[in-house]
Amino acid sequence: PKRVWFDLPRVGELDEASPRFGTRHELDGRIILLEYETLLLLHTYSPNNGVDGPHFAKRAAWEERIRTFARDIKEWGRKPLVYVGDLNVAPREEDLSHPSWFKRENNVNKRRLGR
Repeated sequence: PKRVWFDLPRVGELDEASPRFGTRHELDGRIILLEYETLLLLHTYSPNNGVDGPHFAKRAAWEERIRTFARDIKEWGRKPLVYVGDLNVAPREEDLSHPSWFKRENNVNKRRLGR
């Protein structure tokens, strides 16, 4: 790769002559953003939802930051963004290790499971 970041840089930083390796690190999840000649590759380990409202709010804020970054990259228009990683999602019941426990104890806002 040409450059590597460990957080979500501002899109303007992509146009700047910056060091090959970023020095900031994401606090809420794990991020590696690799810049190649023809694309940007974003790899994340997304924080999980936790078991209460504050954790769900933190996760929702994380998702919004990722969406905003992706939208900004699209508007920037210089390179496509490929997004991969452990997104920590379970869209179907069979994706959970203990679905009955999750429904009973962990699905605080009752809207995540089956989405």
